Amino acid sequence: MSAMNVLILNGTPDYSYPGFDRYLGQYQLKLHHLGHYAKKFDLRDFEFSHPDTTFISGDFKYILNSIKDADLLVFTSPFIRGRISELTLTVQNGIAAYYQMQHKSNPVENYTRVKKIPLFGAIVMPENDSEEQDILLSKLTQQRIATDLKTQLSFFITSQDNFARAIYETLQLIKYRDAYADVIVDSAY
Repeated sequence: MSAMNVLILNGTPDYSYPGFDRYLGQYQLKLHHLGHYAKKFDLRDFEFSHPDTTFISGDFKYILNSIKDADLLVFTSPFIRGRISELTLTVQNGIAAYYQMQHKSNPVENYTRVKKIPLFGAIVMPENDSEEQDILLSKLTQQRIATDLKTQLSFFITSQDNFARAIYETLQLIKYRDAYADVIVDSAY
C-alpha cells in the first residue's frame, strides 16, 4: 500500500470544541503512524480576503498549494445550529470557485495543467440535539460540493463513530486508489 498525502481542513471556528480537536489529532497521528502524510490546517487561524473580492489572496494560497499535492482532502466541522460551520462552507465554495475559474480561463490548457481535485471526505461533529435529518442534509450538501469540485464524496462520518472508522474509511480509499492504478498500468500493456 503506497503512502497517501492527506490534507485535513478543520473548519472548527473557535476553541470551544476540544473533544473534536482531540478526535482530529488522533486521526492525524494514526495516519502518520501508518506511514501516510497528514497535514492539518485549522482554518480559524487563517486570514481570508473579503468574500466579495478574489478568494486567491491571503492565507488561501497555502490551502491551494497544499491541495495540489493532496490525494485526499478531508473537511472537518462541528455542527453549529444544525449545519456545518460557515467557515468550512466558505472555504469549500472558495476552492470550487477557484477551480471553476481556472478551468473557464482556458479549458483545454487547464485540462492538462491543473491536477484533478483529490477525493474528499468529511468528518462532522453533530450537536447533542442533532437529528438524523440534519446529518443527512449535511451529507447531501457535501455531495453537491464534491460535484462542484468535479470529484466525489468518498466518506462522510460523524465524530460519534470511533476515530478508527475514519481511519478505516481512509485506508479503504488508499486500497481503492492503489487497485485502480494497478488496473490502469495492467491495461497499458
